[in-house]
Amino acid sequence: LRNETIEQQRNAVHNFRLALKGSAVCAPILLISHREPRTPLQLEDAIKKLQLDGEWTKLMRWSVTHICDESDLACGDDMIGRRSGQEAKLNRLLTVLIAKCENGFGEELIEQGILSILFDLCTRFAACNRDLFISAMKLLANIVMQSEKCSMAVAESGTRDLIIEMLTLILEWLQRLAAMVSMNSLEENLLAEKVCLNAISVLTKSDVRFETDVYQLYRSDDVNQEPVVDLIFVHGLRGGVFRTWRAKDDPNDLLRTRCWPRSWLPYDLHKPIRILALDYPSSISNIRRGSVETLSERSSRFRKQLKAAGVGRRPIVFVGHSMGGLLVKRLMVDDEEMLRQTIGVMFIATPHRGSPLARYALRFAIRPTDDVLLLSLQNETNKKLHEDFLRICPSIAVICSMAETEDSPLILRQRGILVPSESAFFERGPLYHIRDVIYFQIHYNICKPSGPNDKAYGVILQFLHDVMYHLSRKC
Repeated sequence: LRNETIEQQRNAVHNFRLALKGSAVCAPILLISHREPRTPLQLEDAIKKLQLDGEWTKLMRWSVTHICDESDLACGDDMIGRRSGQEAKLNRLLTVLIAKCENGFGEELIEQGILSILFDLCTRFAACNRDLFISAMKLLANIVMQSEKCSMAVAESGTRDLIIEMLTLILEWLQRLAAMVSMNSLEENLLAEKVCLNAISVLTKSDVRFETDVYQLYRSDDVNQEPVVDLIFVHGLRGGVFRTWRAKDDPNDLLRTRCWPRSWLPYDLHKPIRILALDYPSSISNIRRGSVETLSERSSRFRKQLKAAGVGRRPIVFVGHSMGGLLVKRLMVDDEEMLRQTIGVMFIATPHRGSPLARYALRFAIRPTDDVLLLSLQNETNKKLHEDFLRICPSIAVICSMAETEDSPLILRQRGILVPSESAFFERGPLYHIRDVIYFQIHYNICKPSGPNDKAYGVILQFLHDVMYHLSRKC
């Protein structure tokens, strides 16, 4: 029986690796099921019937939903009220389940049919409600990494259909994961890859896990070539891993670059690297019950998740945009081990001394979040963070900064520079002001180069070459 189990796990690993490559043969039989997905009301009822613990009912009241684009400051967070009430309820339930599954409950949920619920959610909402679809996939990625039983359940999950007078097992999830990896969509690619990587890690007894907020954008396929650095990207206020790092190109171009660190850097650095990105919700106003995490709370959460992903075993390079740069500083102030391993930091329009954005947000937003308060000019928390980081940063070999040069659209048709040069200036390393006659370097575009020849990308690439040079001399 043990030998049979080992063989089943080997087959599952093989199939997950095929799915990770988008292979059409990732399972012995890959057929499309004709089973009709459940309705939103049926899915809501199915989720509410799940049995977890006494905290489940209380946690259902909490949610953090991001539906506004990072550059649209006029988009209030009350936009959630414009969504379908049924879909909003589903997303709140999934958000709670994602949080619960960070501490277990995977096997309990699988025994209660969560895999078919998530499959129906993805089938029904992949095209019409991206928030719901992404939440369902995040939950699957959290479940699959919890145990061999969870990973095997995903590998073997499916429905039995009568096809050509034979009862045939249709391996639904493997088929969907392989299809998602092959799509021209960053969301599908990263989410499917995360599920497969977590499953492979569990079944091969590796200790690397990609938890809720950590995504692997790239790693060399050569298993015999260990990455020389971990390059970690951290977005800013109202940003996200699926949009902050896209190229600044024509949105109507189907071949546009959706994630330039993933598409360009591996080929321009000529070194084996691993590229990770953090993803977290943030907002300007908080008019719903509950609150968004503070910078310190995020730091604690991210340090745990980064260590679970194996960060700290090799040199680290951080790239932070806007408030993401403040989070990078918080991570290193809070973690001496992470600081020791960090050899480079790139600050892109980071408000070391605050931002005028806070003034606009405090004037127009209802119940501004701690994120906005942190960005207030001369905020004491931000000021102390900067002083603390200045004391420890001499151990970091390469530090570089970029500043925006054009006005960004603000609230009520106003315009202004969100992070002035005097705030973006860091006391160590060069500060670059990039001007582009075609693409204005506004706050939200400065981290979105238009192509490999873009001046902003050239600065980032030179920074990384400097890091690699320092690393080679150190070795």
